[in-house]
Parts: sequence; structure tokens; C-alpha cells
Amino acid sequence: PDGRSLSLGLSGEKERALKVIPLAGGEAREIWDFGEAPQRMPGFSLTWTPDGRYILFATWDPEDRPTWELWRVPVEGGIPPEKMGLRKRWGIWDLTVRPDGRRLAFASRGGPSDESELWVLENFLPAAETSPDGAPRTRPLGH
Repeated sequence: PDGRSLSLGLSGEKERALKVIPLAGGEAREIWDFGEAPQRMPGFSLTWTPDGRYILFATWDPEDRPTWELWRVPVEGGIPPEKMGLRKRWGIWDLTVRPDGRRLAFASRGGPSDESELWVLENFLPAAETSPDGAPRTRPLGH
């Protein structure tokens, strides 16, 4: 959100990880390593929280395929991701958080295409820190 870093979700044959790369150059910093991925493990959808403190991501539950779950992980890394309480069959894609941090929108589909849905969730993320003028406050990454 501060325009200084890019988040990456790696979903290769063997590696599945979340990383952050500084746009000014430098090495990618790993936030979370999911460990060795089972074959045919699908990718995931991710987005930043407006305050820049967390990355939200959705991926399937390896114990209950094809159920997907929403998680969040601190950008600073070192702490396991935590479940956010949203589970949806057949995917959670195209995550978008409003700048005030109070709404999350995503796309989902349930089996046949006539069961597709678009969801908006309100008031489930922690309150974002704001500056005196009401703008979302960001912290430099890497601190």
C-alpha cells in the first residue's frame, strides 16, 4: 500500500511461499514458507491490508479439498498465518480490501458456474491506524 514493496505468492511444484520484494531493488524477503507442496496444489489469491501490516491470502485446505480458507500473516514475518474464519467451497479469488480496511470483496464459485457468487464482508478486519487527517497510516517495511 505504500508503493515501496511488492508481495509475491510462489506456487511452484515444490515451493509454496509468500515473499516481499522492495521495488527499489534488493532480495526478496520470505514472510512464510508453506513447506513442500503436494502435487497439483493450486495457487492462491493475496492482497495487502491498507495499513501495510498484513498480507491476506486465500488458499485451499489440504485436509478438505476443495474448501478454501482466508488467512492473514504479518508482513514482518516470523509468525504463522492465522485463519480469519472464512471458508468457502471452490475458491476465494481476487481479494480486494477497501482503503478504510472495513470491507473485503472477493469472487467465488461453487461447483457449477450457475452457483458463482460475489461476496463483500464488512467490519471483520482489525481497525486500521489512521493519521490525524484520517488517511491510513503506513509503516515502512523491514522495521
